[in-house]
This record gives sequence, structure tokens and C-alpha cells, in this order.
Amino acid sequence: AFSSDKTVVAAVRQQAFSLGMCIFPHCMAGAMEALLLNAKDQEMMSYYFVLKSFLWTFLVKYLKDHVKSLSVLWIAFYCSQYVRLSAWMIRIWWKGEELGIPLLLAKKAAKH
Repeated sequence: AFSSDKTVVAAVRQQAFSLGMCIFPHCMAGAMEALLLNAKDQEMMSYYFVLKSFLWTFLVKYLKDHVKSLSVLWIAFYCSQYVRLSAWMIRIWWKGEELGIPLLLAKKAAKH
């Protein structure tokens, strides 16, 4: 067991849904990162991760100082995962062909 303290167990159970909501975009973003790494798009990815690291650090510091709730931190993490997923989706949509990533939906639409 994680802990025998009933307060800790209850707090962990309260956060289970939030954790589940963060897993999906995290997995999808990881798959898209693999596509971009395979396409040798590390320069753009490095810019994104440096920017995200600074922004995330300041956001967590702000939340620590102003909000005393674990659920707010989960919401911030949830949003950061969807921002990451969106960044990779936009990059693949915008530069996918140029990077050698076939966009199957675009090819199907062009045939019709």
C-alpha cells in the first residue's frame, strides 16, 4: 500500500480522476514526439521544451505561493499536457510533409 494513513489514502483517491485525465494527452504527445524525433525535428522541439520548462517553473511557483490546493496543480498539469499535444499536432500538420511524415488524411482528401 502507498500509505496506511486514511487521510493520505483519501487524498490520493480524490486525485485518481485527474491523473487519468492527464495520462491520455501524455501518451498521445509521446507518440507524436517519437514521430518528430524520427523526422529529425529536434531543433523546434528543443525550443519548445526550453520555453515550456521556464513557463512551467513560474506557474508552479505561482500556484505554490497563491493556491493551497492539489487539484489546481492537477489542472495545470492537465492543461500543460494538452498544450504539448496541441503543439506537436500543429507541427505535424504544418510541417509534416516537409519532415517526411505522411499525412494520410490530407492524401485521401486530395484524391476526392
